[in-house]
Amino acid sequence: MTWTASPTGRVTFSNQTTNTVTVHDVYSPHGTAELSAEISVGGNSISVFKTITLPTDAPNLALDPPALTCLTMNSNRTFQAGYTTTGPFQHIDNHQSIAEVEWEVHDYSTIPSSQITNYQTYNTTVLKSSISFTLHSNPSEYVIEIVARAKSICGTWGPWGPGHAYFIRSNCSSSLTIFDITYDRSTQAYKLTFAAEYKKLREILSSNPERKARMTNDYELSIYDDKGVRVYFNAETNRVDSSLANLPDGDYKIVLLQDGNSYQQLFKAGAWD
Repeated sequence: MTWTASPTGRVTFSNQTTNTVTVHDVYSPHGTAELSAEISVGGNSISVFKTITLPTDAPNLALDPPALTCLTMNSNRTFQAGYTTTGPFQHIDNHQSIAEVEWEVHDYSTIPSSQITNYQTYNTTVLKSSISFTLHSNPSEYVIEIVARAKSICGTWGPWGPGHAYFIRSNCSSSLTIFDITYDRSTQAYKLTFAAEYKKLREILSSNPERKARMTNDYELSIYDDKGVRVYFNAETNRVDSSLANLPDGDYKIVLLQDGNSYQQLFKAGAWD
């Protein structure tokens, strides 16, 4: 008996016998593969086929809308769990290996912060991959932090996060920024420095000792082009790389991972030329 699988290279085999085989996932975060077995008897052969699911550990979650989005008080908002690879956000319902999503919502309108527990989990599946609740009013702006984790169909819980933090204001008329970006014509490099708004957010988050991730100055910085390809990566401590040189003109997305939260900011290279 000869075992094969399609697509080629997605799985490997071991412990092959005339009746059974052990299948190992090679690269796919989830999905299916079609197994085929060619059986030869008396000079004649037949092929049988079976489609199998390739479950893996639960992925780190992304949320929509992305972190550092400004949201308006007294509005009802829905937050969707998803995941990303090198491409755009994909809803977690499309991930065939996920059985359940668990949520926590931290409210920083008071010190110490409290948890919002009256959110509604809803969709048409058992996943509970979306939550909805009303953003309460407050005398001044405040922050909410949402963190989630997923359980695989094998019953294993993935890690919490990355989390997402949001400013809640009476009127969200302007976008929020992680970085102030300037361009040095002499070196043809972009300089990134943390914006005052982002520093304020981190100061607020540090007031919660019960967060799923501790405060740290460590960070990961990635830049993706408009095709979702990561063109820059840096993991440093205590500083942001201030010299992004030789970046072709075009649209980019900056993704910052710090303090257990993920943040996004769009910018256009070439706008300063």
